[in-house]
Amino acid sequence: FFFLMIRRPPRSTQSRSSAASDVYKRQIQKNMGDFPLTTFSSKGELLQIEYAINAVNKGETALGIKARNGVVIAVEKKLTSILVDEESYQKVQTISGHIGATYAGLGPDFRVLTQKARKISSTYHLKYLEPIHVNTLCADTAKVVQEYTQLGGRRPFGLSMLIAGYDDEGPHLYQLDPSAAFYEWKATAIGKNMRNAKTCLLYTSPSPRDS
Repeated sequence: FFFLMIRRPPRSTQSRSSAASDVYKRQIQKNMGDFPLTTFSSKGELLQIEYAINAVNKGETALGIKARNGVVIAVEKKLTSILVDEESYQKVQTISGHIGATYAGLGPDFRVLTQKARKISSTYHLKYLEPIHVNTLCADTAKVVQEYTQLGGRRPFGLSMLIAGYDDEGPHLYQLDPSAAFYEWKATAIGKNMRNAKTCLLYTSPSPRDS
């Protein structure tokens, strides 16, 4: 003969199980905003953009300084192995003859966004028969970045770009973020050590009389 006895679990076990289930449900509801790209969190944030900014903050440091007759951009370049050909790994790229850019964040995203910026520049030149202004290039590139923050099946670009150029209005230095916001700077830095770099730039920058 075989006997099977099933007992009712103690109330304490039921309460612990119910509490764990409630915690799990709250955690699922809390993390539901992580999946849809176009869904705002309860704090009014797009979490995918916040994650893209975290990727920028983990990237290698890059900085730019605008002078009276030009712009200097520099970036930290670390090779993953001594076997990598250093010449094949470029972190500063030219968009056109008078505009260049560097980045902090994901390298493949920089390659894609640089190609799109080059297409914008060449299209403008073919249409108006003159070089594109730096502000116009940044605005049109920001439109592309912004589209990637609201389209299904895509994700935001995981990088910030420093765009430096020279046009009829003089030298320009812009920073373009994953949220598609872009600003013009006299000097700025992006990447993992941007706070220390910005502090150094703040205390070593010339006064308005000298600039």
